[in-house]
Amino acid sequence: MTTQKPRVLATRHFPPAVETRLAAGFDAVLNPEDRLYDGPGLVAASAGCDGIMCAAGDALNAATIAALPASVRIIATFSVGYEHVDVAAAAKRGIAVSNTPDVLTDATADITMLCLLGAARRAHEGTTMLRTHNWVGWTPTQLTGVHVTGKRLGILGMGRIGQAVAERARAFAFLGHWKPIDHGGLRVRCPRNAHEDGRKGVGGGQRREQADHHRQRMRWVHPEDE
Repeated sequence: MTTQKPRVLATRHFPPAVETRLAAGFDAVLNPEDRLYDGPGLVAASAGCDGIMCAAGDALNAATIAALPASVRIIATFSVGYEHVDVAAAAKRGIAVSNTPDVLTDATADITMLCLLGAARRAHEGTTMLRTHNWVGWTPTQLTGVHVTGKRLGILGMGRIGQAVAERARAFAFLGHWKPIDHGGLRVRCPRNAHEDGRKGVGGGQRREQADHHRQRMRWVHPEDE
């Protein structure tokens, strides 16, 4: 007896490896043209589907979820964030919602360092000079930028991304500013050996004033304060 695979609607054109795996495990309804569905279009496309694999930008608001076919049992988003899915509306329909936590931590931390180093070393200005054929030769004061070595990096809020940024910043000899916190009963550690690197706790209002560079939405907790 042949067991029918669950049918899953892929709302976007996902990377080949993802679609290959999706097609292997499910009766996949793909979107090779990468057409962005509006609410009614998404409802129509999900007819007969057991699940929906969506992404940021999809119109999975309360009205759309309320109109989904009764066959839909799960909405899986191809993202860490799930603000595009009305979770309460899904719960009311008995539809599970899943996301992909932590998959973008390293990528976001890498891009944070890219932006910090690019700003300090005026990388965009330099590449613009080359691309527009305006570089006529070296001069002693041309795009000198600033060192990041020894600069103070303020990180406000210390989740996964904050800790990943701090670990990378250690390699460039940044000095970190942190503040002990107990946010909603959840405490997170500062990076390994942070207390040995000259990092010090400062008040929230002082951190931006004292930091040469800062990144929002991360906090540190020093081991001694646990």
